[in-house]
Amino acid sequence: MDKSLNTAMRAILPVWKTTPLSARHREAGIPPVSHLLQACRTRFAARLKSSTKRTRLRFASDQRGPLQTAPKEESAANFGEWLQSVAPRTAIVYSDGSLSRRSRGVRLCGMPSDSSQKEFLEFQALAAEHGATEIRWIPGHTNIPGNEQADALAKAGTSQPEPADALPTLAYLRKVARQRPKDAFKAWWEVSAPQQYRVLDLDATTGCPPELTIPRPLLHHLLAARTHHGDFADYHERLNHDDARLTCSCGRRKNQSISSIAGRSRRDIG
Repeated sequence: MDKSLNTAMRAILPVWKTTPLSARHREAGIPPVSHLLQACRTRFAARLKSSTKRTRLRFASDQRGPLQTAPKEESAANFGEWLQSVAPRTAIVYSDGSLSRRSRGVRLCGMPSDSSQKEFLEFQALAAEHGATEIRWIPGHTNIPGNEQADALAKAGTSQPEPADALPTLAYLRKVARQRPKDAFKAWWEVSAPQQYRVLDLDATTGCPPELTIPRPLLHHLLAARTHHGDFADYHERLNHDDARLTCSCGRRKNQSISSIAGRSRRDIG
């Protein structure tokens, strides 16, 4: 796998074959194979944790939430009419955003969602104890007092520190599974970065580096200047290239400074 990945990075980056391997990983935005495999294991562990004991690993059913066809104002007016028609002793509980994404509020009476599992299970226990429970969707920001208060309390709750005994939700575990490979790649780069990169203070990211968007000839000169592996006098002398030309067409010695490379690039393009 290492050989295949190295070949892929060589195809992505216009660099010389002597370019340090750690620099290739950084410039391509691709972590080493060991990091990629660990990221796969972490994501798969989060997936297994989110599944029931008897579930299939492949989820094939097609679940689609109900469509909201009425305008928000009409839905709010309909809810107001329903609110006036319920019995005075009916308990009405407002929850912020319980139906905001893919009908997660329906999970209050069914399979708990991946987020806030504890709250879903507590609600199901209360619903089973007290009898008939009805779920209604309310549009946000329509001046419904109970809904506005639930929204304010939800925002206040997110600003409070997390309890020390709080158990992580599956949503949090998935977030960790996405963030941990990024942190591991960044930590690896801080240790493995070549000496010539340390003065540049460049971080490693798992996404596509912005440098890859520039034209390939210019990218070649940029990477050569960063890695010091290119058509430079010091490089040829270090590797004993006796037949290499050590001076530029202007007569100056080839070096890896940006000004020297920029001058040669302008002549190549022009």
